[in-house]
Amino acid sequence: MREVGRESARLNRQLDREWDRDLGEVASRVWRQRWTEDHTLVWSIHQLDRWARRLAKERGKPIPDEDPLLRNVRNALEHLDEALFDEEHSAEPGDDPKTNRSLRNLPGGRLDIATGGKLFGNLELGELEGSLVVISTESSRSSTNRRKR
Repeated sequence: MREVGRESARLNRQLDREWDRDLGEVASRVWRQRWTEDHTLVWSIHQLDRWARRLAKERGKPIPDEDPLLRNVRNALEHLDEALFDEEHSAEPGDDPKTNRSLRNLPGGRLDIATGGKLFGNLELGELEGSLVVISTESSRSSTNRRKR
């Protein structure tokens, strides 16, 4: 994921210096790959978080709090087909208050579609990696402790 991000940044810098149609097509493919990887990561971590909470509940352990920002980003991604897109590469909820609740709940009420920086303008990759370590460590401890009984 980081490798694709570095490649995307390198291509964009090169295109900023001098436009090249062929290089632009390569950059577009790399952008789609990065966006897909970012999207998959958010969905995967959200699902793993849900499973970890369910596992804790089933084992009678304290249930970790859900990350509302992660949930809202994931849900906003699911409902992008209902969003409005502005010229700054962002998805916005539109005027109907009954739609896109998760998108409305994001900081600034928008989801960045452009890649680079925070994932979808809201999530830090390092923080997500830290969450994965905590979730997997807690799940592993629970599994190890059950096997020892």
